[in-house]
Parts: sequence; structure tokens; C-alpha cells
Amino acid sequence: MLILADTSCWIEFFRPYGDEAVRAQLLRWLAAGLAICGPVRAEVLRGVRKAEAAKIASAFAALPHLASVDGDWLTAEQKTRSLADKGYNVPLLDVFIAVLALRHGAVLAHKDAHFQTIAQVLPLRTHNFLA
Repeated sequence: MLILADTSCWIEFFRPYGDEAVRAQLLRWLAAGLAICGPVRAEVLRGVRKAEAAKIASAFAALPHLASVDGDWLTAEQKTRSLADKGYNVPLLDVFIAVLALRHGAVLAHKDAHFQTIAQVLPLRTHNFLA
């Protein structure tokens, strides 16, 4: 099974006192097909301490990378518009991450309520750490 962990999971994983359930599950998934994508990588590396960035980037480089295609942006734009028409303002990058997970057949692991909203317009398979 392919799993794409969202930024919200990686924050818990790398935070010194992060959510132990998230950390333990990500460690289990490392052997089962944990993947990364460009937007998640960029968001995580933007927020880490300078001294940790190279180590984390190296760890991410060892994971399968879910690449994007131009059509993913079009889908993200359309789905973001659909959500806005329903009164929801969700981050475009979250929608884009969801689109990547869907197109690659990955389960999207998250600890972010935006993905519950996004699931209204995309048939996502998720592992929700908020529940």
C-alpha cells in the first residue's frame, strides 16, 4: 500500500514532543510504502531548523517521490473553485497534495481538517490522525 504523509504528519514526526501515535505509525509505514511529494517536502523543509534541513532532505530523498503533471494543477484549480463555491476556503497546496495522492492511488495520511473538507470533492482514501 502506498501512503503519502501530509506535512501535518511530518511536523509531528520531527517535533521533539510531537504526537507519538503519528510518529509510531510513520515508522511502521516506512517499510510499507511511505512516499513524499514536492509540496510536502517544500513545506516541511521551509519550517525546519537550518541545522536539520540537510538530514531531513536526505531522508526524504530515500522515499518514493510522487511526481506531478500539468493536469494535476488543473484538477487542483477546479476542485479549489468547487470548494470555494460551497463556501470553503482551503489552501491550494492542500488540494494539490490531495490530487497527487488520488492520482497515484495513495492513502493520504494527515492531521489537518482541510483534508476532510477536500474529501467532499475528491474521492480520497485517508488515514485521519484527527479522529
